Amino acid sequence: MPKGYVFVYGTLRQSQSYHDLIAGRYSDCWKATLSGVLYDLPFGYPAVVPGEGKVYGELYEFEELDKVLPDLDELEGYHGIDSDNEYERVIQEAETEQGQRMNCYVYVQRPEQIRALGRRAVLLSGGDWVEALRRKWED
Repeated sequence: MPKGYVFVYGTLRQSQSYHDLIAGRYSDCWKATLSGVLYDLPFGYPAVVPGEGKVYGELYEFEELDKVLPDLDELEGYHGIDSDNEYERVIQEAETEQGQRMNCYVYVQRPEQIRALGRRAVLLSGGDWVEALRRKWED
């Protein structure tokens, strides 16, 4: 597989708990957004579901995406199409701060997974999980 892109919005972002999984493996990184609705889950990480909101994160370019995806799939609980996945790996368009639009992989949850969590899944209307964490710790 040639080079490719992955959008991250939670624990894989810079300075977050799982960033080491991709640190040193990417060739470029941009602040970026994509369409979706962001939730803070009761497990210490977020989830995006398809929707009309804006989600903030980072877009990473990998020269050898095929060597990175198995590690990301394992972290995100993705076992393949038509499997019982925690997150689905989908292709979606992200936009960098510089206005570049690129198709990338992003891990999302199905809306019914969020509904099953009820009030334990907190909608983050600002669309930025890292910023929400920062504000939470300041309060």
